[in-house]
Amino acid sequence: LMNAISIIKIKKKFDVIISPSVPLINSLTGLVLAKLTRAKFFFEIRDVWPDALVYNEIISKFNPIYLILKFLELIIYKLCDGVISALPNTKRYVKFYNNKLPHLYLPNSYKPYPKYKKKFNNKLTRVVYIGRFNSNHDIEIILKAAQYLLKKKKYNIFFNLFGYGNKLECIKKTIIKKKLSNIKLKGALNKSYIFSTLQKYDLALCTITSSKAFQWGSNLNKIYEYFNSSMPVIFSGNVPQNPVLKAKCGYQCKTHNHKILAEQILKFSKLKINEKRKLSNNAKDFFDIEYNLDKQAKVLENFLKSHN
Repeated sequence: LMNAISIIKIKKKFDVIISPSVPLINSLTGLVLAKLTRAKFFFEIRDVWPDALVYNEIISKFNPIYLILKFLELIIYKLCDGVISALPNTKRYVKFYNNKLPHLYLPNSYKPYPKYKKKFNNKLTRVVYIGRFNSNHDIEIILKAAQYLLKKKKYNIFFNLFGYGNKLECIKKTIIKKKLSNIKLKGALNKSYIFSTLQKYDLALCTITSSKAFQWGSNLNKIYEYFNSSMPVIFSGNVPQNPVLKAKCGYQCKTHNHKILAEQILKFSKLKINEKRKLSNNAKDFFDIEYNLDKQAKVLENFLKSHN
């Protein structure tokens, strides 16, 4: 409310106001301010609220909060001037509510890290996961894959998990109970240390559940960080326009299938150094084209100019 009042008091007229979908109350505030100041309003989809909340089992469709949020969403789609989506597959969804809206797919963008020649270790395969341990992140598949590899006596493959979330205590108990000596929990990782940390690993994991919330695509910060850091990636999950497959920097496996994940890790470990480096280079090259902040800023600028 204080932000809203501050903006109203500013004498300078804004041409465009952009506000994100998470939470929707922010977008409603942005919409109201745009109408008051006669600015164009663009709705930025970070996640498809409130439907994603239902699919991730946070609230029910019969919950009054869902109904309120759905009503806000309908108002926003009805009155906004365009949509900017961080998810690649929302165009049809948006058209259902308003088929006249200009639509731009604009993934998260970052300043590029320095390009470097990744050093791989032939004797060890160092696997890393960075991110949250929450309901729509499939950490169990990593634990089961680690256990599977131990049973196959593949002691030259080890996992480090950086993160936090409501599954943390369960993960700790599983590691102790199953005696997973090839996994270490490393705690949450400060964003400023991600690049230097990833340089120590050979392969990165992105593992999600089969939640219907992913039907619109993925907007996972770990993917951008992995690619920016020249990391080969195994993606466990099913999303439209899978970034790992598009970048040709790793493999995809089905959700919850730990044996396939383990076999793909083994497959990667057996690659020659030049083959691993090709995957690494592909990741960085794809980042520089698709997720580079300077390039995406120009895309956004051109979109706003053409619809203002």
